[in-house]
Amino acid sequence: MKKKIPIVCIGSGWVVSHRHIPALIKCGRYEITGIVGQQVQFLESVAKKYIIPNIFKGDATKNIDWLDHCDAVMIGADPMSHYKLVKFCLENNKHVLVEKPFTLSINQSKKLVALAKDKHLKLSIVHNFQFSDSALKLDKDIKQGKLGAIRGLHAMQLGNSKRRLPIWYEDLPWGLFFDESPHLLYLLEKYGKGVKLISSSKVDSTSGLQTPALVNAIFKTGSGVPASLYLNFEASLSEWYLLIYGDKRLGILDIFRDIYFSLPNDNGHKSLDIIQTSGLTIGGHLLGTLISGVKELKKDHLYGNDVVATEFADYIQNNQKPKGISPENALHVNQLQFEIIIKANKGV
Repeated sequence: MKKKIPIVCIGSGWVVSHRHIPALIKCGRYEITGIVGQQVQFLESVAKKYIIPNIFKGDATKNIDWLDHCDAVMIGADPMSHYKLVKFCLENNKHVLVEKPFTLSINQSKKLVALAKDKHLKLSIVHNFQFSDSALKLDKDIKQGKLGAIRGLHAMQLGNSKRRLPIWYEDLPWGLFFDESPHLLYLLEKYGKGVKLISSSKVDSTSGLQTPALVNAIFKTGSGVPASLYLNFEASLSEWYLLIYGDKRLGILDIFRDIYFSLPNDNGHKSLDIIQTSGLTIGGHLLGTLISGVKELKKDHLYGNDVVATEFADYIQNNQKPKGISPENALHVNQLQFEIIIKANKGV
């Protein structure tokens, strides 16, 4: 068995304690040697909970003692600091796994990808929902041809501003759009086998926020089917869905709840067809809720973050190019974000 990868986690937020660290532990191929961040109480409680031996308080680029304790770094700090932190870690010869969104400028992102390549270091992005249990079930259905020929893709997000949100999101380009859109974009990228933006539009916030009220985008895909993106940030519910339109069945991925089920072609849409669709919808969602609920109770619901950790470990130890989390994946999704913003601002 190969020696475990010594890794340090950077960040003092929820995602570090509830996703990153549990995923690294579940993967079983890392030794978490330390945690770095600004919030002292958070660091102490997390270190105690997960038995992490070292705490490094303050700016990770200034308090550099942690550099001697690892070969790799997982970054879960706010997006505004991603470029600075990733650049610092790469310059100090550390492999880097960074949370989305990648950086706040495409030029910065390109520089980081080039730097990692020049220094022969591994750089990856946390694009986790494509590896969730529900997404893997969708993958299986597609591979087995159960959905039939894929005719289209649609990603939809409804966001309620009252849910738990990071305090810094309004500092990003288009606010919450920039923080959350990567999830839907990499899912469209995965199932569309490459997406290119055709057009985009936005409706400004009704309360003066950077985050728009509404964002729409239309894409052409490498697989030749149409794809669309719809994000409403002023909804009364928080729901994220990916719909895969097959000619035999409709695949429905409930991203938030980690639920997947499919519905058959309803043919003539007659009364019995409608009743069947209703029954299968209720049954599919209830079964998925039960399965996801058990994972939540067992505190084993990582939404694919454990697979991301495994892909990153393979990248470091076996030089095996990761699927969906490579530097090129990070750069492409980041590019799509800026293209959506630019086209919408131009009214294209």
